[in-house]
Amino acid sequence: MAKKSLFLLDPCAGATTCGLCAECQVVNHGVQCSCPNTFLGDPLVACNKPIKRCSSNAECAFSGSNCENGFCTKRCAGIQDCDCGETCATDGHCRTKCSNDQSCPQGQLCTNRICTLGCRYNNDCPNDRSCVSGQCKSPCEQSKTACGKNAVCKVSEHRAVCLCPDGFGGEPSRGCTLLECRRDADCETDKKCVERKCRNPCLEPGTCGVNAQCRVNNRLAQCSCPPGFYGNPSIECKQDADECLRNPCGENAKCRDLTNGFECSCISGCQGDAYKGCVCEEAKINLCSSARCGFNSKCRISSSGSPECYCPLEFPLGDPSSGCKLTQFIYYIRLNCNCFSSKLIKNSNFS
Repeated sequence: MAKKSLFLLDPCAGATTCGLCAECQVVNHGVQCSCPNTFLGDPLVACNKPIKRCSSNAECAFSGSNCENGFCTKRCAGIQDCDCGETCATDGHCRTKCSNDQSCPQGQLCTNRICTLGCRYNNDCPNDRSCVSGQCKSPCEQSKTACGKNAVCKVSEHRAVCLCPDGFGGEPSRGCTLLECRRDADCETDKKCVERKCRNPCLEPGTCGVNAQCRVNNRLAQCSCPPGFYGNPSIECKQDADECLRNPCGENAKCRDLTNGFECSCISGCQGDAYKGCVCEEAKINLCSSARCGFNSKCRISSSGSPECYCPLEFPLGDPSSGCKLTQFIYYIRLNCNCFSSKLIKNSNFS
């Protein structure tokens, strides 16, 4: 009986086993597909070399490439100089093979089955580029006059945006000016920082009232009426037509303007000399607390507003500063007899 010949088949030998540019390995009699190092993608479909963005040749030196229109592009003399999935184009650069625009990286178009630099719309370019004449270019480079003097240009969503740098302010499309201050301490002592400029608070519109004068104190405007004028300096200062405008009366007093002068009177609940100052009920207790009155005497506020000692009715005799007392006879009865009521003694006519 003849023996059957056995053939060992390599599952990776088939051209369609793994995707384009993928690597194939046999593991435990099975196929394992993977993308080579530095390549990305689905190894069962295709592996692609990622496109590196750049702003200078130094960023592409590691791969032997040059920076061309924002992408690292490798020069070539033939297809052998290019990586898998690339071909050496007529311009002497390695270009990615493609079947449509979707198979090319952003910023490139599929032309003659190779990816070339180009665009049709802004969305064909990265966010910091815009489509200008079929090429992805920086809008700031294309429109250097879009921003004003001292302004800087940044790209956002394919469009140029003008900004004032730190330390500058203003309308960037027209021009940025150097800021004078960031805080009050950056200004002179008689000025404050307002909208990044040192300003005299007295020169701000509406700071003081009509006819008022202004001076700066601790960087704040301080309004006052000039000599011969009276009133609220924050609203209006008037000439001496109303005597009461200069507050001629004492404390706790009110003023009434008269034809040839003024009249002061104590406000309700207060008494004393209205031209010097009135003492109110709340202050009377405090004034009398410091008065030194005699035995059995009491304290009250005089018409002049000062404390005075006096002898009350129950002790009518004596010097209030040293002591008040009854007549000698009534005083003797109070000390020696308990048969008189206080009411009887108070109403008695003994002398």
